[in-house]
Amino acid sequence: MHPLQGGLKTLPREKYKKLKKSILRHGISFPFFTWKHGGKLYILDGHQRDKALLRLQRIGYKIPALPIDFIEAKNETEAKEKILLLSSQYGEMTEESLLEYIKGADLDLEDLEETVDLPTLNLENKRADRRRTGRRRGKKTGARISVSGHRRV
Repeated sequence: MHPLQGGLKTLPREKYKKLKKSILRHGISFPFFTWKHGGKLYILDGHQRDKALLRLQRIGYKIPALPIDFIEAKNETEAKEKILLLSSQYGEMTEESLLEYIKGADLDLEDLEETVDLPTLNLENKRADRRRTGRRRGKKTGARISVSGHRRV
């Protein structure tokens, strides 16, 4: 697979650490969106996961076949426009909606912050409340990378 986004996004060190933890904990749960053109597969969505997986491979992790889905585009211009569509976030979260969702799903905020790139919200008070009450799930272990269903490359 070949990246198509160029320098559109970067993967800062702290976000790489979260993504690495996410991959090691949950595996590759979602397919890479790809565009097939001229006999090559180009990544439309999954560039940061691709970067993280390449780093993990360099330090000795075995990377399984990756799940992919094909996205149609008539040319490179349309494929690149679709990268922007995939990167767009139309829905918005508020602190209240996020915290209600986390509570309703019985998730732990501190645990999530290790692997999920949560929006920048004023969550410091909730973190302090959780520390005071001692609500924290134990760390999960294991260094395997798993893959959910879908076509694989």
